[in-house]
Amino acid sequence: MRRFSIRRTGLFPRLALLVALGFGVLFAVMGILGQRALDASTRRILEERLVLTEMAASEIEARIQQAFHELLRASAFASFNPAAQDLSEEYHLLAHSYARIGAITLGVYFLDTQGNVILAEPPEAASSDTALQAIRRSTMHAGGELVSQPFVEPRTGHPAVAVTVAVDNGDGQALSYLAGLIDLSRPEIMGPLERALGLGRTGHAELITSEGNVIVSTYPSPFLHPGEHQQFYRSVLAPTGSPTIKTVPYESDGMATSSNHIMAVVPLPLAGWGLALGGEEGETLAPVRSLRLNLLLAGLVMLAATLVVTLWGTRRLIRPVQTLTTSARAMADGDLSTPVVIPLSSGEIGVLGEAFNDLRRRLLEARDRLTLWNLELEETVRRRSQEVAELRAEVELERLKAEFVSEVSHEFRTPLGLIKGYVTTLQRNDISPDDATRREFLTVIREEAEKLESLVEDLLDTSRLRAGTFAINREKVDLEALVQRVVERARLQAIRHRVVRVANAPLPITRADARRLEQVFDNLFDNALKYSPGGDIAVTGSTEDRSVHFCVSDQGEGIAAEELERVFDPFYRGSGLASKGSKGSGLGLTICRGIVQAHGGRMWAESAPGKGAAFHFTIPLNGETGG
Repeated sequence: MRRFSIRRTGLFPRLALLVALGFGVLFAVMGILGQRALDASTRRILEERLVLTEMAASEIEARIQQAFHELLRASAFASFNPAAQDLSEEYHLLAHSYARIGAITLGVYFLDTQGNVILAEPPEAASSDTALQAIRRSTMHAGGELVSQPFVEPRTGHPAVAVTVAVDNGDGQALSYLAGLIDLSRPEIMGPLERALGLGRTGHAELITSEGNVIVSTYPSPFLHPGEHQQFYRSVLAPTGSPTIKTVPYESDGMATSSNHIMAVVPLPLAGWGLALGGEEGETLAPVRSLRLNLLLAGLVMLAATLVVTLWGTRRLIRPVQTLTTSARAMADGDLSTPVVIPLSSGEIGVLGEAFNDLRRRLLEARDRLTLWNLELEETVRRRSQEVAELRAEVELERLKAEFVSEVSHEFRTPLGLIKGYVTTLQRNDISPDDATRREFLTVIREEAEKLESLVEDLLDTSRLRAGTFAINREKVDLEALVQRVVERARLQAIRHRVVRVANAPLPITRADARRLEQVFDNLFDNALKYSPGGDIAVTGSTEDRSVHFCVSDQGEGIAAEELERVFDPFYRGSGLASKGSKGSGLGLTICRGIVQAHGGRMWAESAPGKGAAFHFTIPLNGETGG
């Protein structure tokens, strides 16, 4: 499957793709900038909510601080000694503090160190056991300014808290206590909380303890009931906590739900409480999400409109270019008769079209001239090629003659030299060899004469093969019996080898030249015995697709890949180590291939260095066959 490449596409797809990529990058950059603006808007909303929470917390903290301040001022103008006989001054100061603290107070108390009420304003406030117990519990802690745990004032049924200051006797010991009872449901306290209702439908605020329990809330909620984000409240109101705004899951019965709220929590250090203000995430960030959707839709519409206009303009721009490209390809294909039609109103491209027309006319004239010159040149080349071929044929003929004479002379020189030497020795008068020596000399002369006869026969066969006059004598041949004969002859010659006949089924009878086929097998066995140091020599034969496939393989050093075809050339002996010490004319495989081809078959070699060689040949099945 061909891989896609932009280079294989046309001009319009390229420009369209580049324009689309450009606008895509621009849209991505604008998207990133828009996202950053949206993130900044989100941060601004969260920061504003946290500031509102801090302002409300500061306002509530100021009310509690005012109560402490009035009580401290009162303790500075009188001794507030429970043992004093005249407490009129203390009574007037309590009344003054009650008035100064304002509507948030339910009463002001003067207590001794045991928690007994000495004076109370108004006097009926002394009857509130719940308030007194809260004041007494707070005095058990060390410190000059103390805030009690929240409780429900029985007289009003409202949440309340007691603020207490210790009156020092001058030696660092508490002489008495001044306490004020603050109603946490008063507008001065609830007012800052109720401003959260203006944050939206789900806007709400809670005054919470450090354990995350609700003291007062803009939602109807039981007193000191666990807040809707209790775990989050606890983490912020820990000793190391600080003002925080965060998206947290809504908790129901202590378990987180899938609904998220954005809550801002600010600690009130003076009371040890916290102020939580927030609402649902969807409502809080609705303006940002609406702005994001509007920006996305506007961006997509603008991108689509810009792409349509740009692609329309690009199409109009490249249409003349496409026409020019089509004409250029036609010119490249040889069509010089069709003019390039581009109006001059197309600007520079129209001028380029006119230049192409001028180029087309000149090329047409040049082509006509080149055609004439080409005809003249072809005729000249034909004559010169014929002359060169004749010269090459003469040179090749002379080279082949010289090579043949050289190779034949070399092959004849050795046996003739031996024959001449032994005959000369027998003819010498000064030597009288005995009968055994004479018979040995005559045997050598006969063997060398047989070698000459074999060499002459090989040369004649090679000459017939080159001349195309090589012929075979076909007769009915039992191929199985023929292979058995040549294998037995090879076993008689083998000393270090084991000749193996590998057969799955008997070979058929066919019409072939038995003597020539035995010559092929004998030559292949002879080569295997000479060129392999030992091991198995295997011969296989099998019938395949109307022919018989033979193979003779050895376990010698093998034949290099580049020599597998050259071994069939006349006089080629190979470059292996085994071939350097062997004797032979180098014509055996040439004649073997000629014999196989004369039968209508083919012959080839297979080998890998160090793994032996295998010679294959096929003989077609002709005439009658049998098993």
